[in-house]
Amino acid sequence: RIGTCAKNSFSELTELLYLDIGHCRRLGSLTFEQIGNIYKLQKLNIDHSRIDDNGCIFISQLAALTELNMKGCTRITSNGAAQLSSLTRMKYLSFEGCSNINDEALEKLVTLIELKELNLSGCNITDNGLSLLPEFLSLLRLHLEAIRTITDDGLKYLTIFNNSLLLLNLSHCKQISDQGLEHIGKIVTLKFLDLGSCKLVTNEGVKKLRGLRFLRNLDIEGTMADDLGLSYLNQDSLEEVSITKINSGSISH
Repeated sequence: RIGTCAKNSFSELTELLYLDIGHCRRLGSLTFEQIGNIYKLQKLNIDHSRIDDNGCIFISQLAALTELNMKGCTRITSNGAAQLSSLTRMKYLSFEGCSNINDEALEKLVTLIELKELNLSGCNITDNGLSLLPEFLSLLRLHLEAIRTITDDGLKYLTIFNNSLLLLNLSHCKQISDQGLEHIGKIVTLKFLDLGSCKLVTNEGVKKLRGLRFLRNLDIEGTMADDLGLSYLNQDSLEEVSITKINSGSISH
């Protein structure tokens, strides 16, 4: 029923600027074909839809698009991502939970140099993929939550944003440890940093963040760090801290 309704209406919405059809799982390829004709569209939310690589061909026709949320669109692969490389006005792009988005996909998207926010949480990205991030020159907010294949060494590529990045989410990245925070400590513009459930992070790692004088929000819940680590940071700037220490198999608050 949803698909039929969309089929009969999207073709008439030629002046539409914002469209949210998230979680509409019944929408088929004909729907995305008609959405591709809404040429003035600037913001599109199709999270958890059934769009596939062929559907991305139609999305690529939306030259005015600045925001695209494809969270949970698990049928998208690097081939579909390649279709989006022409959307050079894009400011916000989310592939959160798209497990088929990998390093190859990032390589094909480096044309999106106006991107300010990129969400790759839960994607299949490695350190090689992180090495491509400096191509996104305008990036201000970066989400890398639950990417278990990135390591401390890959974080060195983020230091290129040492005077620009405002938000970094590394929560649930199981291989990130104190060594990686040496690189994060050089991104002096950071205001929001999420290290939640990075279980290899200790007070020594948090100490390496003491140069982040603008840091306002820090999440170290589920790490080995505690109040001692926080004592190394600029208390004047911090507004919110989340901390739950893991200690010898138990959790202490």
